Amino acid sequence: MYLQERCYNILMNLITGLGNPDKQYNNTRHNIGFKTIERLVQRTSFPKLSKSKKFKSYLAKGILANKEVVCQKPTTYMNNSGRAVKKVAGYYNIPPENIVVIHDDLDLPLGEMKISKNRGHGGHNGVISVIEKLGTKNFIRIRLGIDSEKRAPGQGKKFVLQKFNKKENKTVEEVTKNAAQAIEIFLKEDLNAAMKKFN
Repeated sequence: MYLQERCYNILMNLITGLGNPDKQYNNTRHNIGFKTIERLVQRTSFPKLSKSKKFKSYLAKGILANKEVVCQKPTTYMNNSGRAVKKVAGYYNIPPENIVVIHDDLDLPLGEMKISKNRGHGGHNGVISVIEKLGTKNFIRIRLGIDSEKRAPGQGKKFVLQKFNKKENKTVEEVTKNAAQAIEIFLKEDLNAAMKKFN
């Protein structure tokens, strides 16, 4: 379904969650962007996410808030996320300002969410890749905190690949739900409305 030609004379929106595709990375901190996409698709009448070799992604396409939307989980691994984002954006002619990238942020505590646009990558390799491939940073980002007081100093790279524990999973469910709601508000109203409610 997601390969069908556009049938609406409006600009599309791309909602991308960053993460790593292999099963060993399921429920890791680095994959909270993937979990948000899964949550968003569950909340809509979209078809299930389906793997596309052409787009190097799992994709689901549908209508949300009277707008055409493509939900994406890249299969390129985190550091090459931009390759998949560019493929989908280019095929559907989606401008950067209509792209939302959801990703983990080690500078924010677990459960905290920040929405921003046109800002630097903050050292996040997935975001670096998206900026490089799109040639701009003028897209929307939803940063989801993954830090914990249990993290030892200098443990960043190993820490992001750790799985959430049972207690943390409850917080993850809540923050991914909020992120999905923020996307819906952005599509129904505008970015400022989403930022006002959740920032």
